[in-house]
Amino acid sequence: MHAELVQVATASRHAKQAESLKIEISPAFYEDRESTHLAFQLFNVFKASAWDAKWPTVHSKAMIAFFYAHNPVGVIIYTEDRNNQGDWLMWTMKDAGINTTVAPEMIPGLQGTLICVGNKQFP
Repeated sequence: MHAELVQVATASRHAKQAESLKIEISPAFYEDRESTHLAFQLFNVFKASAWDAKWPTVHSKAMIAFFYAHNPVGVIIYTEDRNNQGDWLMWTMKDAGINTTVAPEMIPGLQGTLICVGNKQFP
């Protein structure tokens, strides 16, 4: 996964499309230590691959309400660009053995792309 992310980062910078390398990575629920740990591992891989990865320290009230209403399970990609970046990220992560889905709906108020690690299973 790291090699693929580096290759895309290099190509995007040469094509002057560095905007496509901006991504947020976080757990849905920071109090869940297991999902927080996996999210942080993913964050480190993206950072080491020269992506503009951000780790939000808190979620907005709207995002927290969305997560409680939808109870995300597993690794989910929320993105405005579902057919390009969303699908590419999903397949890249699946190739690395990380079961990932692209969310059918966007989180209200979210712009860009968020890789979210939810619960391991429904509570």
